[in-house]
Amino acid sequence: MNLGRIIQEATTWIEKINNNYENNLYRSPELFPEKQFIYIPREEQTLAINNVIEKRSNILKEAGIELIPIEELHNYGRVMIFDVNSTVCDGAPEDISNYYVDVNDTPPVDTWIALGSQLTEIGIFKDYEPELNQSILAWVPASQYYYANQALLVACVDNFSWPNPENLTNANSDLRHVFTPPDKLEEPTYPINL
Repeated sequence: MNLGRIIQEATTWIEKINNNYENNLYRSPELFPEKQFIYIPREEQTLAINNVIEKRSNILKEAGIELIPIEELHNYGRVMIFDVNSTVCDGAPEDISNYYVDVNDTPPVDTWIALGSQLTEIGIFKDYEPELNQSILAWVPASQYYYANQALLVACVDNFSWPNPENLTNANSDLRHVFTPPDKLEEPTYPINL
């Protein structure tokens, strides 16, 4: 797993392929799995994430689209952790996030980067965090910081978090800037009305 490249592909997809949130809420039909993530059995969730990553990568390659360089990624967004398996499906995060997350607290499929257990296997973080294992790591475009953070603030089970860059291993220092929480979380001046 080349995490840097996966993040580049997710960012490039959002910036160059599906850059209009109002169009499909970053839920491109060509990437969407057969069923919503919460209904995918746990033993099949890694495969579902990998399928999305592979489809996105193949489409970008076939189209010959140049990836956004790693050193520029922090200008476009940040990584966030979503534990969709501990949702209570109350709809509060969905509503307050302007539908950035769905009713099951799942981030948009276009933004999926990895399942937490994949990162544990390749040693991204210094400390083993068992609660990370079934979490989706997803890209949050800068335009959606406020809405993603709103979901974090209202979730009653603390199933959203911005990662701590101090937990990254030194081998992943080139990604530290995208594992840093955003510093600006103000409501956009262009509210999206869906």
